[in-house]
Amino acid sequence: MIGASTESATAIQIHDTVAGDDGSVGMQRLDFLELADGDELILEPGGSHLMLIGVDRLEIGDVIEVTLVWEQAGEMTIDARVVSPAETVTDG
Repeated sequence: MIGASTESATAIQIHDTVAGDDGSVGMQRLDFLELADGDELILEPGGSHLMLIGVDRLEIGDVIEVTLVWEQAGEMTIDARVVSPAETVTDG
């Protein structure tokens, strides 16, 4: 995946959750997510995920349309559920 867009935000960033040497957990912005033919990509809190920037009026539990952009496969529209920040915390 090389990008994504939605009418619900001004921009979307691709992120991955990373563990620090000290046990902390943070996010790293990525330029793309690589997916081999036949592989499955799960976007979820605590792993690879999309961060929406410039969001207005979304409620936890809302489902929005997000268009994923793939280098070779083109565009694919999916439904994404809005989660609370508490759901993004992992035990590392």
